[in-house]
Amino acid sequence: MKTATTLKIMKTLSISELKDALTALGVSTVTGSLRGEARRDELAKRLHQARVASGQVAGSGDGNEGE
Repeated sequence: MKTATTLKIMKTLSISELKDALTALGVSTVTGSLRGEARRDELAKRLHQARVASGQVAGSGDGNEGE
């Protein structure tokens, strides 16, 4: 699955679904003062990065997967 497609799918997940997936991977779900779409975007980004790191999806190849 391509990175852009994966990110689009993750952005359709609810915040609860994103948090559950991150928790299962052992990734923090604390987002500080972020709310709404900014919070969803941050959680989706973390989930994508965790999945790239675990080899579940391919990275974008731009070298930013670890940011």
